[in-house]
Amino acid sequence: MILADFNIHLNFSGADTTKVIQSDLHMSEQDIIKSLETQETYFRNQFSVANFMLFNQFLKPFEIERVRTFLNKRWPASKLTLLANPRTLPTVEQVKIYKSAGVDAFKLHPYIQEINDDSYPTFLQLVQHIHETKTPLAIDASYGSKKIYEIDSLKFIRASLSIFTESNVVILHSGGAKILDAMLLALEYDNVFLDSSFSLPFYIGSSVETDMAFAYKKLGPTKIIYGSDHPYVSAHVSQETTLHFLQRHNFEADFGRGLFRSNFERFFGL
Repeated sequence: MILADFNIHLNFSGADTTKVIQSDLHMSEQDIIKSLETQETYFRNQFSVANFMLFNQFLKPFEIERVRTFLNKRWPASKLTLLANPRTLPTVEQVKIYKSAGVDAFKLHPYIQEINDDSYPTFLQLVQHIHETKTPLAIDASYGSKKIYEIDSLKFIRASLSIFTESNVVILHSGGAKILDAMLLALEYDNVFLDSSFSLPFYIGSSVETDMAFAYKKLGPTKIIYGSDHPYVSAHVSQETTLHFLQRHNFEADFGRGLFRSNFERFFGL
């Protein structure tokens, strides 16, 4: 199997989304390694390479390094993306330390981190620090939750893109129900990708599915990265749903090749 999964979380707390998120936010180095060990057989059946999401914003560089050392023994080509925190990454030098420890990309999550108008200056300064290190950036753009109107992820992404002009940016979950807005940003900026995780299986059967097919075709075979968002959506279910989506909407074979592998490599500059 040559499939690359851009969006794998390492907790296994069951189907309760709230519990899974809380588990994600507090996973220690030992928890992460245990998760990799426990799920290794399942993972090997689902992908050949992955981008693992680390949600604990307070992991230390030496802990990241130990995770990276362990990961290199199992999936040496895989990547680590860390949820970035202004408190732990107050300077460009700190960003470089984490990057040297094994972080391949940084992530921001407007809902979880409550990035609103008042906190924009703090988080945009962090975006500037990450940009200066030429490290790729992932920004969550799910649409929903109790903060559906208080937090505008795509507005923050647009502000970030005025700073992040060189390295690649991925809009996670393709903007969800705001897929067409995310598409317009990706059309405007050459360095912007969309990640298919969670949203594609979640919106199957709705008008958003049609919008996703339209947006993905409009953007073409080089801009969409496959991700499952496991365990929020199981890797197996996500793959099956995605394959059926591509068949149902008559996507060309070159789109699938980009989606499932080459765009992953392109995003990370491989």
